[in-house]
Amino acid sequence: MRRLVPLTLALAAVPAAANTYTVTTIADSGAGSLRAAITSANANPGSDTITFAIGSGPRTLAPAAPLPPLTDAVIIDATTQPGWSGTPLIRLDGVNAGTASDAVGLRLLGGASSVRGLIVVRFARIGIELGGAGGHEVYASYIGTDGTTALGSQTGVNVMNGSDENLIGRSGAGNGNVISGNATGVLIGDALGTALNNNYIGTNAAGTAAVPNSYAGVRDFGWASKIGAGNATTRNVISGNGRFGVALDGGGGALVRGNYLGLNAAGTAAVGNGETGVTITAPNALIGGVSISARNVISGNADAVLVKGDGAELYNNRIGTTPDGLQAIANTGYALRVLGGSDLKFGRAGAGNLVSGNGRGISLEYGSQAVLQGNVVGLNALQNQALPNGTYGGIGIRTTGNRIGGSAADEGNVVAGNDSGVTLYEGAAGNRIEGNFLGVNANLSATFGNGYANVMIYDGSDNVIGGTAPGAGNVISGSYAAGIFQYLGLRNAILGNRIFGNGRLDIEQLPLGPTPNDAGDADHGPDDGQNWPVLTSALAAGGTLALSGSLNSRADTDYRIEFFHSAACHPSGIGGGETLLGAATVHSDAAGLAAIAASFASAATAGVVTATATDADGNTSEFSPCVAVGAPGAGEFSIWRDPVLAYEDDPQLRIAVVRSHGFAGSASVRFATVNGSAAAPGDFAAVDTTLNFSPGEALKIVTVPLVLDQVAEGSETFRAKLQNPGNGATLGARADVEVSLFDHSAAYPFVRIGDAAVSEPAVGQTLATFAVSLSGTDHPVNLDVQTVDATARAGLDYVPTQALLTFLPGETSKTFSVPVLADNLAEGDEVFYVKVAGHDGSAFIADDLDGEGTIRNTGGSDRIFADGFQTP
Repeated sequence: MRRLVPLTLALAAVPAAANTYTVTTIADSGAGSLRAAITSANANPGSDTITFAIGSGPRTLAPAAPLPPLTDAVIIDATTQPGWSGTPLIRLDGVNAGTASDAVGLRLLGGASSVRGLIVVRFARIGIELGGAGGHEVYASYIGTDGTTALGSQTGVNVMNGSDENLIGRSGAGNGNVISGNATGVLIGDALGTALNNNYIGTNAAGTAAVPNSYAGVRDFGWASKIGAGNATTRNVISGNGRFGVALDGGGGALVRGNYLGLNAAGTAAVGNGETGVTITAPNALIGGVSISARNVISGNADAVLVKGDGAELYNNRIGTTPDGLQAIANTGYALRVLGGSDLKFGRAGAGNLVSGNGRGISLEYGSQAVLQGNVVGLNALQNQALPNGTYGGIGIRTTGNRIGGSAADEGNVVAGNDSGVTLYEGAAGNRIEGNFLGVNANLSATFGNGYANVMIYDGSDNVIGGTAPGAGNVISGSYAAGIFQYLGLRNAILGNRIFGNGRLDIEQLPLGPTPNDAGDADHGPDDGQNWPVLTSALAAGGTLALSGSLNSRADTDYRIEFFHSAACHPSGIGGGETLLGAATVHSDAAGLAAIAASFASAATAGVVTATATDADGNTSEFSPCVAVGAPGAGEFSIWRDPVLAYEDDPQLRIAVVRSHGFAGSASVRFATVNGSAAAPGDFAAVDTTLNFSPGEALKIVTVPLVLDQVAEGSETFRAKLQNPGNGATLGARADVEVSLFDHSAAYPFVRIGDAAVSEPAVGQTLATFAVSLSGTDHPVNLDVQTVDATARAGLDYVPTQALLTFLPGETSKTFSVPVLADNLAEGDEVFYVKVAGHDGSAFIADDLDGEGTIRNTGGSDRIFADGFQTP
């Protein structure tokens, strides 16, 4: 607790006259020396001034021992040295002051003191130390450098514990400091309200090149520190430091506003910090602010922002771009990486961050409950040009309870132009992705699709993409691959979105391509393999669309059916969903059948309608094939993709033939392969067959056997062709497509995990053994293989298992065994998965990266216990 001065004593004190002491010699002692001036000022109560008149021009003072601390209020003004024109002339050099812990250039321990216009270099421990009650100022000085060369101390400016409200740098031309060449530029202890304004920290005096502080530009353990004040005249340039630009390590409530972190002073080129622009470990930091003037530009570093502390807020910053947001100056690593903490707020409506041009995008790896709103990720500030982030350049989520976007105006993020949009990994649960623009800009005037997928679900469960509240739906468009692609995961509800105009499919779940429905929906897979509805009629009359169809799924279950209208069907014949018409709930009967009948207000008299189904647990299907608005017809036939991709190492090519636009009555179509540079029988087995579709049937899979011929012949092509549609059906745009057959390559081996099925043991354990195969390879491949729950649960039904499988060149098969447990319960067959959860970066092609393990139930005990429980 601070000591209070008694009022009676304060009234009795008689202030001494303020004196001015002039330094006239470079000598370390005697009259006119700096040491003598400090001693005299300390002896004279009240605020004194020390000026300089050592001839004219530059002079160096090199004390033979540390100077005495300033124990009273003193102004040290070296701008008084004759010849001053804005560049410091008086150099206080510690080269002879020793290496002891007290080797400090200036120690301000008394009342509010100031240092102006000095060069302070080569003191072993600290250049300038601010102590006592605080209220000190240091400005217009060079600390740790002569402006071009590193001549630093362990710490340039040290703010001691309890020394509050110090000011390091003032606004206005020439009033900032250059604090460079030290280990740490500015170290703030347990002190309140330290302010840093208008400094160059880690660069030369021109702000054009690095003179690094080897550890950090600013390291803050204080409270409510203010690094920049949110305007150009107080902007700090904190660049070129060895590891961290700003490290907020303790205390809390720091404000970092209006700075350049990782750029030169002009903001035109990178002078990067070696690890991060800003690292946040302390709680409740604010980086940027709700006003544009508070914007930081954090570009040119390794990682831009690393968060480990609770309650961090980042608004209005530009990360990875020039100050105008029109060109990239990349942070070569992550734009934002969250490794801990909760309640992060990254952007808000009207105050989002621009995150573009970086090596990687945003990664939520640890912590929880982050809110990301109003940001632009992957475009320039005008949203008219892509400035993509690189590898996994959108938003990656491995944590829980995060909210990406929101349902209110301007809360959605724009994530576009990257190699991936929003990606969910293992561990992602309870996240909401809503109100965003994925693959498009915010006014939908241009498309900048995220390459691999606009939403990629590698894993994770119990997430919601979109929602049922007004404004919760996302716009998901423009990916050359999938709108939403799901490898693994359960109960990831896809609701209320506009998903259209994506290249491969608008919603696609592993395995690649359209997933056929199965009777009773007994299969499993991503989102439990939920079957899609079949719409058979879409009649327009009097401003209403009347829709009918059916769903075949699990018995006695409620399903939410969402209906969408689009001007045209997706070229595959499946999807999309340009405009949400509405939703209806249906209930399946004992056979798993549910009739669909719904009407919605709509002015549409043409176009197509599609639907999705979501069960009560939140598992959502792929889109249904589209049905044309109008009288029911026999429809048209298409092959789902052009070109279809095939690989010699895969023994069977599976080609989906889709019936769309109408499903009235039976219909048929001839499918045939046609030789090209790849020819039967040397490269594949010819197929020529007639496909017969029952009323309401929409999808068939044709299998074309492939030949691994061991001949290096490069990529070849043949064609898959539909002909002779029957019973009134027609051919769609993709009736004659190319099949691209890629040659076997040892550089790109195929990985496949087989399925396994075992009977549940009566007691103890039994092993479910999965075959993991790899085609011939010329390099080692390391696969991280592990189990994943489906209806079977780790610890109850099987032992969770993980292993690293290493395939050396020439090795093609491994096994992976999982102990299955006896549980003595009558519960039906159960399923778990074995998946490739990671790899070492070695090249391979994923053919089937998850194996299905089936535990056949042998029936629990039928013994009846007297008390109704398991007690004899």
